[in-house]
Parts: sequence; structure tokens; C-alpha cells
Amino acid sequence: LGLAVHQGVAYVAMVPNLSGNMQLMLAYNPGGNPAGPWLRASIYSTDSTQLQNPSLAVAGDQLLIAFDNFSAPKRSSNDVYLGKIPLADLSGNGKAPSASVMDLSTADDAPGGPSDTRAQLVADQGQVSAVWTKARKTIVFSQAQLSSGLDSLRQTQELNTVSDPTDKSLVLVASGNTELVARFADDSDPNNAPGCCVVLATSNTGGSWSTSPVGRTNLALEAPGLAISECGPSMAYMKAVSSNGERLAIATLSGGQWHSVELSEDSANQPRIAATDKGLDLVYLSAVGQIGVRSATCYLPPAPLN
Repeated sequence: LGLAVHQGVAYVAMVPNLSGNMQLMLAYNPGGNPAGPWLRASIYSTDSTQLQNPSLAVAGDQLLIAFDNFSAPKRSSNDVYLGKIPLADLSGNGKAPSASVMDLSTADDAPGGPSDTRAQLVADQGQVSAVWTKARKTIVFSQAQLSSGLDSLRQTQELNTVSDPTDKSLVLVASGNTELVARFADDSDPNNAPGCCVVLATSNTGGSWSTSPVGRTNLALEAPGLAISECGPSMAYMKAVSSNGERLAIATLSGGQWHSVELSEDSANQPRIAATDKGLDLVYLSAVGQIGVRSATCYLPPAPLN
């Protein structure tokens, strides 16, 4: 699923399990009421079985949808694509939305070329940022100013390469001139540290990218929560404290260093954070199946949560 909310209207992209051609579907509620009515439209279809990983953002007067799908020039792997739909087509006036689609990752379109997958898309302050993985281990980043047109998203840079060839979670957040990318990678720790995987944070806070290990996790396929607030770039994830135990943790980048605070809830999962006027809000699923909520005010890190 992909989700974007703009002026109270929710847009949800999905790839239903349909027979025949696969379709990228969009559901949206033009009136802004979560109860509906909801409209549904097919915005892309293919005879490939590799249509997956939609990500949504609203930029200017356009709804943007990134996804990955089979690339014919490569013959056996995927490219990352970007679709654009005018918001005016999604006003509930009965007009069928029309999407224009372009291939973002054509630079490696050679027979047997690497697979480009797991696109993540963020729009903020007049610019669009995108990341995806190439060959399941290299993070590719691109950015475009709306005033310059989205074609410049095809100009990419490779941020880092990790030795782990296994596809794990990839998450992007951007605000102003700061971007943060998080991913998990298999890593056999020589000191027998707990967890299967290292949590990697790749950030750009002053014009240059750097990658740092933030912690370790047992839950490699559970995506972390990211936000950029007055506290700084922050990440919520399940930190491994033993080979089969974890604890909810928040890590914040300040002064070039990542500072972490562990919370007491055992077996919580799916943490998500969002920037507020004063700091951060955190939501998570507790061990007893309830939604937990905490908030933080920005002090010198680590930010206290109460």
C-alpha cells in the first residue's frame, strides 16, 4: 500500500491480487470523510507479475506514484517508474483520472541489468525526493525541484553499497534540506551482539551524505518509523536486546552523532513517529494488541518520551 493525505483527502495506492493483467489501483475520498464515499480507479495495468511497492506523494497540483515493475530491456528484472495524475482529475466529478508514467531508472537498462525496486517518494517544500535499491544492495537517490520539472529525477546518485544482497526494508523521509534513509542489513557481528541485522541510517543534513549504524534488530522485515523535527532526524525501531527479545527505541541525530533512548515496552512493534510543533509523536502496537501513544518535547538528545 501507498498513502498520501492532502487537504484532508486520502489517496491510497494498492496492487490487488487480480487474475489476468495486474493493475495499480487508486482509492480516494474526495469529500475528505474517512467513512467515504470512496472512489476507485485503475491507473496502470501490465501483463507482468512484478508490479509492486507503490509509494505516494502530493507535489503541487499533481499526485505522484512511484512503483517498480518489469523492464523489457533488462529481460529479467525491474525498473522504478513514476506516475503523475492531476489532482483536478481526482475531485470526484466523475472524470476518469489519467496517469502519465515515466521510467526513472533507465540508466542501467541493459540485458541482464540489475533490478531496481522498493521506491520511496517524498514531496516537501517544492521539491521531490526519491530512493530505491539497485541490485538489492545499493541505495539510489534522486531529487527534483518542481519548478524545474520531474524529468531531472532521472539524474541519480548512489549513496552506499552494503554487502548484504537480501532485500530488506527501505524508508525515506525528507524535510527542507535534510533527508534520512533507513534500512536493515544482515550483519554477522564478531562480538556476538544480539539481532540478525544492523540498522543503518544514511542522512544528508549539510549537503553531504553519511551512513552510520544506529543499532541492531531481530525484525529485519519490519520497517522503522522516520521523522524530521526540531529534535533532528529521528528513527523509531525495535532494538534487539537478546537473540529473541527486543525493545522499542528512538534514535536522534544531533551534533553529528546518533543518540538513542530505549523505552520499557517489551514486544511492542510497528513504531511510527511524526514531527509536531514541539517535538515528536510516537505510536506503536503494544504486546497486548493496543495502540500506544507517546510524545516528546525537543531537549538536548536523547529526547525524553513520557
